[in-house]
Amino acid sequence: MKKIIKLALVLITSFSLGFAANAGELTVTGTAKATYNIQSSDGSGGNDNGKGLGITNELAFSGSGELDNGYTWSYMVALDPGAVTGSGTAAENDDTTMTLTTPYGTVGAFISAGGLNTSLKHSSGAYAPGIDLGLAQVIDPVDLGGYNSLQYHSPAGLIPFNTVIKAGYAPSGATGAGASGNAQGTTNTAVNDYDDSIGGASEADADFSPEAISSVSEYSITTSPIDGLTINASYVDLASNLQGGVSTRDYEAGAANVKYAYGPLTIGYGQVRIQPYLAAQTSAENTVRVKHLRQSDWSIGYAVNENLSLSYDKSSAEMHRTATSKAAVDTKTKRTQDSVTIQAAYTIGGMTLALSQATVDGDGYTKELTGESRKDAKETIFAVTMAF
Repeated sequence: MKKIIKLALVLITSFSLGFAANAGELTVTGTAKATYNIQSSDGSGGNDNGKGLGITNELAFSGSGELDNGYTWSYMVALDPGAVTGSGTAAENDDTTMTLTTPYGTVGAFISAGGLNTSLKHSSGAYAPGIDLGLAQVIDPVDLGGYNSLQYHSPAGLIPFNTVIKAGYAPSGATGAGASGNAQGTTNTAVNDYDDSIGGASEADADFSPEAISSVSEYSITTSPIDGLTINASYVDLASNLQGGVSTRDYEAGAANVKYAYGPLTIGYGQVRIQPYLAAQTSAENTVRVKHLRQSDWSIGYAVNENLSLSYDKSSAEMHRTATSKAAVDTKTKRTQDSVTIQAAYTIGGMTLALSQATVDGDGYTKELTGESRKDAKETIFAVTMAF
């Protein structure tokens, strides 16, 4: 017995000498932000949510450390009492990540975190990207950050022009916030085929992805070929698992944009393409299918001084649709919407006061429609943010 104990002590000692790690540290980050949101619209069934008051409630707890070979590790968990798991139940823990950084790049596991979508990188919004506020203005590409994934990020400086490439893979459709160890995969069985009639709510509000997801892959690249210029691009693919059903096309989406900063002025332009999932064609007459979406985004920001910033964002989105009759005759239509967002932000020490005014012409892709079927929406946000 004594020999076994001695042997165990020798093994433990040798292991600790070979893989020693420095003690890590724990930090807490977040923002305290209060907002007052006013929304209104013209047209039946529009966005008339009125006035809303809210305060952010998410804190990020981060731990990090260094191995004796120079590699570093990090762990982050977000505490969010408002988070909801994939099963619809409340959860205290939201986004969670665990990564290992080496000279050859960073690898890690990302639970409901680590999105690689670059569709908002064009924006110079003084407060936030104009198309990413409370008013649902456009249909964003599906992002890997909504799933549980494994990722690799290339190291900064390895590729010319400070290029960084990131790749991620979600092995299932699991979306549970803060999934614990030994969590099982998830494959949903319901399917969205988007056979809605003109003006159908899901055409404007859904994310256009199949609910029966077998895996998600997403890639992004960021490069800066000259000083002040940044180029971003991303691509995501969702593979479906219909369990006996037939699909004609899986979900794909891509985004590309450029941003150039010169002194106090910043200008950005971006393009987004979304090819929604399609199930097998039904026999219903005049079935309306969304074929693809296109979006163009402009943004300009100006720093008046070290405290005051102004910005202007404009977005134009197109929804291309095809109605197929029983006689296999296709009728193509297009629905569009335009949005403009003007913002101002003033910073005093650790406090930022912001005002955002957004208007949407044809909210819900109804610009071509007439009467009450067309919806024009407005949103005003007052925000106070404290950084810590």
